[in-house]
Amino acid sequence: MDLNITPHVLFSDKMWYFKMPDHESWKNKLEAIAQIESNKEISKISTQPDIECNVKALRTAWESHNIYPAIGDICKIIASTFLPKIAESEKYNVKDGRGNEMNLFTENSWLNVYKKNQHAVPHQHVGNIFSCVYFVKIPDKSCDFYFHNPRKGMLNSTGEGQMSDLKVDVEEGQVITFNGDLLHSVTPNLSDETRLTLAINYRPHYYVY
Repeated sequence: MDLNITPHVLFSDKMWYFKMPDHESWKNKLEAIAQIESNKEISKISTQPDIECNVKALRTAWESHNIYPAIGDICKIIASTFLPKIAESEKYNVKDGRGNEMNLFTENSWLNVYKKNQHAVPHQHVGNIFSCVYFVKIPDKSCDFYFHNPRKGMLNSTGEGQMSDLKVDVEEGQVITFNGDLLHSVTPNLSDETRLTLAINYRPHYYVY
């Protein structure tokens, strides 16, 4: 009996890293926003939704790019500078069935302010072609960012590409970009300092000529 079995990888996912230009300047602006949102008794300003979500920490409104100019500018820089290069390198088809050119627009964006022991449960940004996380401030011993295999536990394989959880090592000032359908989470912040990240989702929009 011939038991020669050949494996074949069907699909793969990618994540991309890049450094945010002028990080220190953006960091100062986003820290100022976090300070305002964290002290609403003094500032009288808070956009944090009342409905609990996957982020178990203070976060700003989903449409923060329309509220805070600094966040809107960051979203535009990423969409106009970095994401087109990724689409080009991956040979993405950026036209629809009628030949119309694609442009990316910001679906939503929000600032996450993780204080000690705060975290984010495993979740997805379903339907977004690009999801980004900008690591604005990362104190030592603060949260870890993980991607999760949605099929973990079904086969419990330890083979290549079959790990259940994948930790992402990042540096302050970096942005990671990935398909929003990927399951991800943030572990509890073990630091006494605040960890600050900006999350952004992008969807395609087609210009009709």
